Amino acid sequence: MIKVLVFLLLSVAPASLPGSVWLMPWKFSVAVGDKALVTVRAGNDLTGEPLDVKRESVEKAEHHDLAGVTDMRPLLKDGTKNQLEEVLSREGTHLLALKSVSEPVSMPAEEFNVFLKDHALDDIFAQREKTGTLNAEGKQLYSWSSKLLLQAGNKKDDTAIKSVGFPLEIVPERNPYMAKAGDRMRFKIFWQGKPLFGAKVRVWSNKERVTSVQTIYTGKDGVIETQLSNDGTWMVSVVKIIPAKSDKADWRTYQASLVFGW
Repeated sequence: MIKVLVFLLLSVAPASLPGSVWLMPWKFSVAVGDKALVTVRAGNDLTGEPLDVKRESVEKAEHHDLAGVTDMRPLLKDGTKNQLEEVLSREGTHLLALKSVSEPVSMPAEEFNVFLKDHALDDIFAQREKTGTLNAEGKQLYSWSSKLLLQAGNKKDDTAIKSVGFPLEIVPERNPYMAKAGDRMRFKIFWQGKPLFGAKVRVWSNKERVTSVQTIYTGKDGVIETQLSNDGTWMVSVVKIIPAKSDKADWRTYQASLVFGW
């Protein structure tokens, strides 16, 4: 039986942001009826490190296919291995979508300012500059969301282009499993259901343990376009920060990713 590993995030609020968070399978294409075994990973190079997870740290866990939506959250198990077992019982494209709860994160002022510049969050940097708070630590309420596309059997369908309603979301304009290495692909970035303009999006590729990354900015339509230059693992990721209406933090940080591969 082919086993698929998917990676979540640790449940305890980190002292700093964990880097990119994504759902990473051992195999993207599996036989109908095989089981996805879910475990934990996050990092900055599309390899990452295993991390712990608690069910209460995951706000939403859904399995989408042509038959509809299944709530996976009751199946989540605490620990660092096999937190979730999900059978891909129907032929077609499957979408696993997870979203964490918001947890407090604090970053030193200099590190937070670099983070803002690195993700082209110039509006937030300008607000800190205008209010004279560039030397203040970055107190945030942080959450992540991630979507993983899996293929069971040979039949491809439009499950891959489905929006699941996350605050920050990445949606491909066509099913990546209908593409091949060398094709061009377009992805739309949504913020609160509307196209996000000027977002700095990273497109990651990992083949044979070698990671490459492209940086692309969204147009007014929220779309980026990239070439899928090789087979392997692909991830699209983006970050959005807004002021927080909370006495626990000054900012709300959202991180989103989409993973697929051949």
